[in-house]
Amino acid sequence: MKATFTYLLATILTAISPLVCHGQESAYTKKDSPMKRTLTLRLLTLIVTSTFAQPLKIMRTDRLLTASGLPHYRKGKDINTPFIEAFRYGMSQEAKRWRTGYYEPNIPYVSTEKGRKKREEAYDAYEKKRDKMEEQLPCYGHLFLARPSFTPPYGFSYSPKDTAFVYLEQQWNGSKKRKNKKVTLYAHKMKVSEAIYDSIQSLHKLAVYTSVQFDPDYTMLDGTRYHFIWSSFPGDKYAISSDNGSPTCKQLQKTFENICVALRTDNSDQLQSLMPTVHELLAHYRTLLLPDVPIDDWDLDATAKLEMTTEELNKLKRTVNNFFQP
Repeated sequence: MKATFTYLLATILTAISPLVCHGQESAYTKKDSPMKRTLTLRLLTLIVTSTFAQPLKIMRTDRLLTASGLPHYRKGKDINTPFIEAFRYGMSQEAKRWRTGYYEPNIPYVSTEKGRKKREEAYDAYEKKRDKMEEQLPCYGHLFLARPSFTPPYGFSYSPKDTAFVYLEQQWNGSKKRKNKKVTLYAHKMKVSEAIYDSIQSLHKLAVYTSVQFDPDYTMLDGTRYHFIWSSFPGDKYAISSDNGSPTCKQLQKTFENICVALRTDNSDQLQSLMPTVHELLAHYRTLLLPDVPIDDWDLDATAKLEMTTEELNKLKRTVNNFFQP
């Protein structure tokens, strides 16, 4: 970044030197000779170059960056939470309201028998309605999202009930101005085998659970930022890509990008061709798990611990993930 900035500055100074040398209105040009002015500008360029043109060394890591759960503001508006919730709730305000207790009865607790009965009846009716609405309205707990700078974001989630992936993509219509676009969400479900489903979901979780906090080097002005969200009972776990990513980390991101391509085109053969890479990444990211960090025994090592077959273990994993997924 510094080297690029210095190169641009040197180029600009070199380019404007003839203009300064031959300008007629500058007080500087009236007092000094063109040769002196040219030498001064070139000397300034040399000083800036020697001062700042140091090679930028970036520490590379296989891990994703653990993202803060706090809002990230730009121009007074949180830009992360609405972005994620737009995918999580399928652009449906009602889905968000039913999942976040918006319609929960606001009835204070009273000690009388009549008051308690009224309160219980209200909550029973609310919970019955809530369960019905949650079955009808979308909610995607575990998410992989790609957020390009100038094109609509996209990603995928999971449908545990029928062992399927759900490809998600925002569609912008209407005005050419981004802020005035009418945004809708396209969703496409693709059923896959249990082996593919479990492998990709396991890699997704490992990518999040092996992420760490560090100070990233932001050298890319524009590009695609990748978001890995894993929903669990205590709260969402959230990791993002950074410019510190090693070749292995970039391969992880590229693999999830290719999964999106396969889901978008409904190409089961392409998805199957990614499995060797997925399994290699699974083996590597298991080695990055910190020994003192608790994690559910959902991986292949649990087969020996629980004395279960792989098929039984996979069924248990889907049951647990379905229970914790909103």
